[in-house]
Amino acid sequence: RSILRQDPDVLMIGEIRDRVAAENAISISLVGRIVGSTIHSNNTVGTIARLVDMEIERAMIAYSIPGLISQRLVRRICKSCAAPYQPPDNLLVRFELQAAQHQFMKGAGCEKCNNTGYLGRIGIFEVFEFDDALRSLIVQSVPMKDLEDHMTRSGMKTLRDDALEKIRRNITTLEEISRVVS
Repeated sequence: RSILRQDPDVLMIGEIRDRVAAENAISISLVGRIVGSTIHSNNTVGTIARLVDMEIERAMIAYSIPGLISQRLVRRICKSCAAPYQPPDNLLVRFELQAAQHQFMKGAGCEKCNNTGYLGRIGIFEVFEFDDALRSLIVQSVPMKDLEDHMTRSGMKTLRDDALEKIRRNITTLEEISRVVS
């Protein structure tokens, strides 16, 4: 609260863990300030569910949040030792991929990557900008599945979609995506 006396335009708040922190972030955003924060959830719609669980009014959620970003970090394939490989059939089935349609790569392990096959990390993202239809659905207390369906119909690329794109571009592996994305 003392920071607000200095009248900042942009405010970064640490992780929102409880109702008090959520209410403060929302009230600050409602007076026209840009607020950035983190909240632990599985995906963007999970953030809405977490705020509902914290007993934040749905109208406050709908009209104070302009958008949500969900992110995960995955390890990158080491370019020095990358080689073609055949992923396990169970992962191909799980992610609905055809081995014949793509040449999959995996790091074999080298001195540069400390024999892990991976070097560095890259983010996978799910981004959604709120629209009037989503705000209306939130206020109407529809099930979270309906919110998620609206978001994907509106063009949101899910964490899974972004992860699969990174696999198609041979940036990471199916095993790594399987570890990080449900």
